Amino acid sequence: MNDDHNRALSELQGFLQNSYESQTAGYDRMRKLQILACGVAFISFELFRGGVSWEPHLDALTTILSSKGGAEDANDRHGSARGGAIMHNDSGSTREPQMSTLEDTAEQFLTGAIVWFESLSVASTGKAPKLLDHYNILLVDGQIDLVNVAGFQNWIVTIIGEIGALREWKSEAEKERNFSFWRLFERGDAIRKCLGERILALRTEISQTLPVFDGTQIEAAATYLVMADPALHAQAVRRAITLVFAHAAQVYLYCTLSEPNVALDEIICSVAATASALQDLRAICDSQVLRSLVWPICIAGCMASGITLQSFFQGLIEGLGEEAHVFGNSRSVLKIMQTCWETRTAGIGNVKGSYCDWMTAMELTGQRVLLV
Repeated sequence: MNDDHNRALSELQGFLQNSYESQTAGYDRMRKLQILACGVAFISFELFRGGVSWEPHLDALTTILSSKGGAEDANDRHGSARGGAIMHNDSGSTREPQMSTLEDTAEQFLTGAIVWFESLSVASTGKAPKLLDHYNILLVDGQIDLVNVAGFQNWIVTIIGEIGALREWKSEAEKERNFSFWRLFERGDAIRKCLGERILALRTEISQTLPVFDGTQIEAAATYLVMADPALHAQAVRRAITLVFAHAAQVYLYCTLSEPNVALDEIICSVAATASALQDLRAICDSQVLRSLVWPICIAGCMASGITLQSFFQGLIEGLGEEAHVFGNSRSVLKIMQTCWETRTAGIGNVKGSYCDWMTAMELTGQRVLLV
């Protein structure tokens, strides 16, 4: 198995090198799609193996998309392929529906998958997304819909990417000893306000679609109608998934703005809100959906304090089943959370008191896991 994997990796590296050289002579879209497909497949294979050997593949893919013939050209092609009646998007502006070719569809999916991988990788690497400057093109003005790829709305990716960029800036400023708390607060507060407004709007949408369970017959009947209607149910699930990621992003943001201190009220509230959103999601979907939620489970779970909350997050991972543990990164995620909890309790190494998060736990275990 390992020999086959290593041989496949070597072949892909040779293919990528030849492709880079061929692109200097002219842009070949089909060859680019082949590269993207190979890279996405390799990252998926690594996720099945625990999600610890993915960075070279993702770096190569984001380099391709951020280079000439990448995001902007892809968006231009999508725009030029439109035709038919004018439609309204969520922001109220108008656009024409796209007459997609097979290549268009493949490129949209592959680009969406890469954006999904990279945006969530920032919590593992501490680096800003290489594609962050292209998000407006790909996710706002373009044709990439992450609901079809990752199950959540596009805006949460931009928020997480901006937090990743803020964390990288903070780390570099501290190393160079020119850190400014006021600059951190200025940038971070803008993200905090935007995220808070988005969560409030999302909760309003959810309450209109899926009433909160409080045992009343009227709300029980309304909930049944939503569950029985496939379109309404799908809408409720993607909103609920987005809310889970949004609250976990708050945990990520507060750990960046201050320190990963589980005693901070903001972190306590955000972890509790993430757990509550996960409980609501479990009420309307099966456990298979939770397999795509290792990012919020790990981020919030690592910062959970107290046996009750820690047991809740541990139970979510353990409840995914043996298949997910054997073929996937859930076992790696559980190890990260447990290392975080044990480290804070024992004060292992240079970690003092409550100051331990998922990145510290990854360093202690020697595994940088992709939380996808």
